[in-house]
Amino acid sequence: MPRWRTGASGREASYDFAVQYVDSVWADTAAHGRRNMAKVFMKTTIALLRREPTDYEPVAVRRALREHAFNKNKRDTAPPEMQAILRFVQRNSLSMAAWEDPAKVEEVIRQVNSLLNGKQAAASSIRRNRNALSGIFDYAIKRGVLAADPTPGGK
Repeated sequence: MPRWRTGASGREASYDFAVQYVDSVWADTAAHGRRNMAKVFMKTTIALLRREPTDYEPVAVRRALREHAFNKNKRDTAPPEMQAILRFVQRNSLSMAAWEDPAKVEEVIRQVNSLLNGKQAAASSIRRNRNALSGIFDYAIKRGVLAADPTPGGK
């Protein structure tokens, strides 16, 4: 049984949903928490793209997401090259229905919990990453987009 509802909300882009979530918790989140959220959602968003952003340098894509997309105060003032990357991401982001696929969920979790060199992150980092994902999943449940946490061992 799919854990995500397949109505109109299932067609919402995962990137757009993550941006909405960041905006909803921005005022109540400390700077360190915001930074961690941005890192986690950067990795999640890249893992949920339909195709790789081959027209852009990987470091530029990560920077655009981390420093602009998931930063409420800087999003509207992103330089033109960053705005182009964010438009690409928005156009190529999978829908929230992607979370129905257990293989995709595994892939996303693996990428979120990995360092850029492919090695696994420290246990404390994995815990922080899980907390960030748990927050967005709780938000999705409250909005009727998600019936349950799609991650292994989720709520």
